[in-house]
Amino acid sequence: MIIKQTARDGKFEVQHPLPETMSVYMSNHVRGVSVDFPITPDKLAAAFGLMNVTTRQDLDGICVDVSNCKTIINPYDEWDNHLLGEYDGYSIDELNFLACEISVMNKSDRQRFVAILARQDEIEKVGDYIDLTENINCYVYIPGASSFEDVGMHHFKSRLEKAGINTANYEPFFDAGAFGALIGSDGEFDKDGYLWEMVPTETVYDGIVPVDLRVTDHALKINRDTQKMLRRKELLKECGKGLKALWALIRV
Repeated sequence: MIIKQTARDGKFEVQHPLPETMSVYMSNHVRGVSVDFPITPDKLAAAFGLMNVTTRQDLDGICVDVSNCKTIINPYDEWDNHLLGEYDGYSIDELNFLACEISVMNKSDRQRFVAILARQDEIEKVGDYIDLTENINCYVYIPGASSFEDVGMHHFKSRLEKAGINTANYEPFFDAGAFGALIGSDGEFDKDGYLWEMVPTETVYDGIVPVDLRVTDHALKINRDTQKMLRRKELLKECGKGLKALWALIRV
């Protein structure tokens, strides 16, 4: 999904549907690499390997650029479309957390998440997006709704159908427009549907990425272990050359 700010009214509109992966470009003084999140430690290690990244200190030189991200980008032009800017020590793990949250959404939640994102204008960091995924059930989204009559009829049908009642017999006597305006006056319409914040959202994400989704340290360890193994092979190779030379001298 790409979010852009329109010149006409400053609002954000969603241009593409939400995919299952987030494409991110990471670069340093060595080279740049495109990676897809969610990501495993092995795949991140491969990307780090191309960039000669093996220690925490090496991470300081990485710029994480999501301006071409298929899922989210920073809509503010003054930030040059860089959501993260310079690596802050947690951003890669947070991106993986966010991508995992998005990847497990069903179709309905994906539609709702896209609608929520299109109405957000104060997102500053990855943690804000993570919070949105945690608060998604605070919102009611009715795709395709363009009037309070649509809103009222949606709630009317969903409630009666849950109770096992055939709505067709009651629809002629139900004022869907009045009911929709009564319960949904705080919501917003756009060209794609209707969104209503039914329950106030809360700050849920505390900045701590779940242990099983922290890939950075694992990737660094994989690369350090790989480098150690390569150094050992080189040493053994050099030792082999030395032994051959010694054996040649002995035979002279």
